[in-house]
Amino acid sequence: MSQRRSKKPAAANGTTTKGTALALPTISRAKAQELLKERAVELFHDARARQQEGIQRFEAEYGRADRIDATLLRELQHLQMRFAAIAARQQRASYNQEPKVNKFVKQLGEIIGDVSVHLATDNALELFAPIDEHDFIGYGRDSAALGRKGYDPSVLEGYNVIDELKRANTVADRPDDDEGVCLHESIEPSEDDPIKGACDDCGAEFELPPPQAESGGSEIAA
Repeated sequence: MSQRRSKKPAAANGTTTKGTALALPTISRAKAQELLKERAVELFHDARARQQEGIQRFEAEYGRADRIDATLLRELQHLQMRFAAIAARQQRASYNQEPKVNKFVKQLGEIIGDVSVHLATDNALELFAPIDEHDFIGYGRDSAALGRKGYDPSVLEGYNVIDELKRANTVADRPDDDEGVCLHESIEPSEDDPIKGACDDCGAEFELPPPQAESGGSEIAA
């Protein structure tokens, strides 16, 4: 008996082929670029969030690293006092097994001096720095933009802020004709110049069509 052969074609690399390929949704190149941009923004914010978490863990264990402050100065002063006490003990000791820390006391004194000068200068600059109006109000008094020092979100606490809806002007929104707009219903010609006239209500001047010349008896009286 002859062996029956399978009519199903063999797939390459040992994979099983399907009768119909899965159809993928079709998008434009612009839509694809938009999706890539959205993903890039997500990756950027994720990286920033991970960095902030790492900084918070570091500062919780070692202290702030974004600036030199008075806390760092106190830590350096305490460390200097500890090294000074160790150096005093080493001078009285007969054995010489520990590394000499007297030089560390001097080096810490130089560091403390530099840090103290920096803090004093920074405080003085902040005390006498000019107060710029644009840092609080922003540029332009009629603009809604605020400066970096003027933004205080606590003012909006207790409010539900929504976007203002823009609507088209209706008849009710238009100014009243009797109050703001003159229709020039009555225009009287000027006595000196008949081709010029003025409105009786608002006084606006207009050029009138020239008067028709009277025909010398050509018309037949009715």
